[in-house]
Parts: sequence; structure tokens; C-alpha cells
Amino acid sequence: MFKSRSTLGLVASLAVLSGVVLLTGATLDHSLEDRVVSLERDVAVLKTELTRNHPDQRTETAAAQSLAAINAMVAGGQAVQAKPALDKFMAEYAKTKAGAMAQALAESLIAVGKPAPSAWQVENWYQGSPADLASPGATVVVFWETWCPHCRKALPVLQTVYDRYRGKGLGVVGFTRLSRGTTDQSVKDFVSENKIRFAMAKESGALSSYFGVNGIPSAAVIKDGMVIWSGHPAAINDGMLQAWLADTAS
Repeated sequence: MFKSRSTLGLVASLAVLSGVVLLTGATLDHSLEDRVVSLERDVAVLKTELTRNHPDQRTETAAAQSLAAINAMVAGGQAVQAKPALDKFMAEYAKTKAGAMAQALAESLIAVGKPAPSAWQVENWYQGSPADLASPGATVVVFWETWCPHCRKALPVLQTVYDRYRGKGLGVVGFTRLSRGTTDQSVKDFVSENKIRFAMAKESGALSSYFGVNGIPSAAVIKDGMVIWSGHPAAINDGMLQAWLADTAS
């Protein structure tokens, strides 16, 4: 509202100055001419800011369509390609409703494009070994804790995915920080009770930070030494897996 009033004031000032010239037929002196030019420039700037901060319906529609296309790329396992498209989207449509919705997606893709950690800093392997971090096709790393109910649901599902695709080059490694008083034994009990057979390890929190984990469960996919996807493990689908493993011999 303040900017709208400012714009109206500048337009009024510009109109007054222009009216003086029209009514008197006077020729602008340099100082008055400079003032008019300055007012015209300020009005143009404020109009641009108003448009940016209060997008019209056409802009909102374009933003929604653009975000839908980016979401489709991510859902198809093309997060590496989607990330620069999302950066461009945010630069253009950040003030739209779709821009607000895209914030969570931008946060989830923060690790995409990073190289795989050169030093994994694993403190303890409950099962599996460092070799599990270098699967021939793609490796899913999942961050979880035993106290997290969504994690307890997600890991058995991920085990089913692992069973279906391990022969095609998929690797899965789970990481826990043993937070909130979790113990080694509680991790071992969960793994045993739920027949989790993929690799499981303890990390200090350094890996969680590296992968931009801000909630659990959280997963990332590594292929050819680079993070190519990140998000909730439940979002991983057959289409993604088939694309990631397409060039891996079965």
C-alpha cells in the first residue's frame, strides 16, 4: 500500500510539472527537465516493484505451469536437470503462490549436484561395509532414527525396493546418529525384527549436514560419484529406479 501511494504521488508530481509546461508553453530549464526525468525513472522503478510483489493472474498461471514442469522432472528422477530450472524459476517467480510452494522443493534439492563425500566418516557398521557405498548402478543413502515413526514405516518399504533392484545394481545404506538416547541395541533390534538386509551404519551428524538433511526420513541417491537426487524415500518410484539403473548390466 505504501508503494502504491508513493507511485501515485510521483505520478501526480510528474503531471503537475507537465501541466505547468502545457499551460504556460514554457520551455523546461535544465533543473526542471532533470526533475521530470528523475520522476519518470522513479515511477518506472516503482511500477516494476509493484508488479514483482503483486503478480497478476497471468503471472500466477505461468508460475504454476512452470513449477508443475519442474516437479515432473524431479518425479522422473531428473533432479540434476531440475535444479537449474528451479533456480531460474525462483529468480522469476519467487513472489508468486507457486514460488512459496517451491521453497520446500528447493530445500530438498540442496545437495543435488554435489560430489559424493570423499570421506564418509562412518563411526560404526551394524551390517554391511564401505563397499556398499560404491554400488555399480546407484546408491540410496537414507537418514533415519528408531524413534521416528515415519522412518519405521519407510525402511521396510525401502528393503522391498532393494530386494527388487539389487540385482540391477542398486545399493542402499542406512545412517543413524543415535539421537534422543537411541542405543546401538535398539538399532540392531529394529534391523532384526524388520528383516532389514541392506547396509546400516552410525554417523556423527557430519553426513546429515553434508546432504542437507533437515528432517527424517531423508534420502539421497548417488550415481557416478555425484548426488543426483534427494528427498523423502517414499518419493522414489519404479520410473526413477529404472532410469538410474538403465545403463547398469543386470
